[in-house]
This record gives sequence, C-alpha cells and structure tokens, in this order.
Amino acid sequence: MVKVSVISTTFRTGGIDVLFSGLANQTFKDSELILVDHRYEFRHAKVLKLARKMGLNLIHVPEHRRNGQWYVGASATNTGIMLAEGEIIILLTDFSYAHPDWIESHLQHHQNGLVYVMAPNRYYDELPEIVDLNDEISWFKEFFTPKMLEGLKLNPYGDPKIREPSGPIGFTYCHVKNDSFKREVALNVGGADENFDKGKGPWDNEFCFRFQRAGCQPYNEGKATLENLNPRLVKGFESMPWGGAGGTDDKVEGRWSWKDGEAYQNSRYAEIESGAPPKTKNPYDMHEKRKEIWHWRELSQKLKPVIPINDVPNEKWYR
Repeated sequence: MVKVSVISTTFRTGGIDVLFSGLANQTFKDSELILVDHRYEFRHAKVLKLARKMGLNLIHVPEHRRNGQWYVGASATNTGIMLAEGEIIILLTDFSYAHPDWIESHLQHHQNGLVYVMAPNRYYDELPEIVDLNDEISWFKEFFTPKMLEGLKLNPYGDPKIREPSGPIGFTYCHVKNDSFKREVALNVGGADENFDKGKGPWDNEFCFRFQRAGCQPYNEGKATLENLNPRLVKGFESMPWGGAGGTDDKVEGRWSWKDGEAYQNSRYAEIESGAPPKTKNPYDMHEKRKEIWHWRELSQKLKPVIPINDVPNEKWYR
C-alpha cells in the first residue's frame, strides 16, 4: 500500500506532459497518481504507456458519473478519493508542474494530527510555444520540461497564499488545486459536494470548510508551491463547460449560476454551524461506492479503455 495518492482531474486535451514531468522526479517515491480524465476513452493507451515509460504508478480512469457535455469537477474529485490507496491524498490541478520536493513539503505537516494543507500556485500569463491543441499529451513544440518556464510572464497578482507565512492558519479562501488531507477524513465527510456539478459555485471553499469542521487544522505551506500554466489563455479553452460560468447573474436553462452555487454554499455553512454533520448531500454513500468501483484500479492497467462510462443526467442522479 502506498503512503500518498496524488489526484488530478482533467477535462482538456494536452497537459499530461506537465503533470508527468513533475511527478516523475519527486524525491518521495511511495506514491501513486490517480488521473481522473474526461478524455479517458480517447487517450488511455497513450497515457498509460507514457506513465510506464516514465516510471509512474498510474491509475487512469473516467469520472464515476458524467453529465453529457457539462464539467463535473466534484464527481471527478470524488472518483479519485474513492480509488485512493494512500493514507494521505494530495490534489494536483491539471497543467501544473510540481517541484521535486512537492510531496515531501505537504507530508511534513501530516505528522501534526488532523490537518488540511493548502499550498499556493504560481500562475503564468504566457504559455510555451503551442503547436497542436488536439494533441492528447502535449500542446507544446517540445515535451514539457521546467526549463520551459524560464522567461514566461508571471501573473502579477498570483495566489494570495504565496504572501502568507507557512504554518497554521484560520479558515480562508481554498482552491482545491494544491491541497492535502487524510483519505479517511475525506471519505467520512463525503468528499466534494456533487450538487455543485449542477453548474457554477464555490464548491472548493465549502469542501475545505467541512474538513475544518471535522477537526482538521488548516495549514499554509509555501514550499509546496505549484507552477501553474493557464490553458484558459488559449481561445476555445477560456472556461470549462459549467453552464452559468460568466458573470454572477448569468443563467443557463437547467443550470446553476454562480449566485445559485453561492446560495447553496451559504445554506450548507448555516446548517453545519447549527449542528448538522459536516457531510455532503451526495446521492450515495462514499464508502459503499468505493467498494463498488475499487476494481477500476485493476481495469485501469489494461491498455484498452474498458471502464464503462456512466453518463447520468441530473434529473436521474439527484432524486
């Protein structure tokens, strides 16, 4: 059994080279990567072969539940949590490069009891030279290396946590792009609330809030900063297919706007602060669903994409 499960979710082409370049060179080796991929059925063989070539312990799977064209980030995150073998889970956003001591920098705090580690992201306002946006592995002229970051324009605002000292902090903005926590706590609180997959909303803050209410002390760790390339700089990739992803008042028929998601978040805060357990309202039990899909770990090692795609519309999923 591995100590650490790194979970990355992805919806786009490309970016696999960025993830793999960082993880292949980690100083901490007792880990696995669970890649939950909306393009699983299109690139599984290529991704698995590359992972083996680079010496990565990869579990490559689709989301446990899809909803047609729409982005299902909470469902994807929960798929990774349920398939995780490691005692500690670290979330890694797509198109992000992790420095060699990234896992170790997260792990140092997990000797301090129940903690929720939030680490910053350094954002770039430029990308390396792009050749092919349809390439499933890499968009760039060359396979990504960290040297390609040199000279790229940094976002002047960046992640506010970069400016905060490392150590214990109070409840604060959380982005679920570079966070770590114990697997059992994640299962007990129900992972991410999949009601946010109905559209747009701050599911990341609500996610962290429940961990804190379950007894986890939030920590900030600057040494675990990720280098985050921004695929949304590219035309056609400006946003994920949320539905209602524009201004806070935007509304797509049948989808949540940002205000809808924010209202749901605030209602959950109020319920939990009034004594309700800090657990999601997902339409399944996470421990039971984990048993149901655990064999996906073995199926993920077959070169042919044999894991079935479970595409279920909202009206059937949330009953």
